[in-house]
Amino acid sequence: MPKISYIVSTYNDTERLPCALWSLRAQTDQDFEVIIADNSETMKMRTAIYDAAKAIFPRVRYVACSQPECFHAANLVAQEARGEFLCFPSDDSYYMPVFGEEMLRAASDADFVMCHMVYDGRCGQGGYRSIPQQPKRFWCDKTGFIIRRDRFPGFPNIVVKGNRMEMSADGEMAELLVSQGVSWKVIPDVLCVHN
Repeated sequence: MPKISYIVSTYNDTERLPCALWSLRAQTDQDFEVIIADNSETMKMRTAIYDAAKAIFPRVRYVACSQPECFHAANLVAQEARGEFLCFPSDDSYYMPVFGEEMLRAASDADFVMCHMVYDGRCGQGGYRSIPQQPKRFWCDKTGFIIRRDRFPGFPNIVVKGNRMEMSADGEMAELLVSQGVSWKVIPDVLCVHN
């Protein structure tokens, strides 16, 4: 059983996905599996994503999804994960090489571990800034945490309407876990970049 299952959500993005996957390939702790949850719309795009993933991870597990949001696809694919912990990178995330190693070290006494992140403002976020991963509204992003598989409750059934949502599904999930008394911890190091 691998230590971490990286469930990578992707949607019509063959430009940034290889960078995300290469950052996983460079992890100092190599005891993990990679599963692609592909929500792409066309068979041509799905084939391109599959080929790109296979070139970097020959043993990647690929799942074509027809879910309305990346959170729904992640819930579906999480059921197939074998790792002790789950992590949910997006196709536009980049991980420092020690991400897995540091997160697993912190998980020795916590079921849910979050790290600080940097958001890249060139891609629609509010600018380069470090965001502390804390379980309160809008401050928890699925790309910056790991959770013990048997503690993962699934992301709430939230669908984005237009360009705005009242609450992020990952933030809702974090609040639920904390309210249920799940042991959690925040690592102050910036271990992830999210576009």
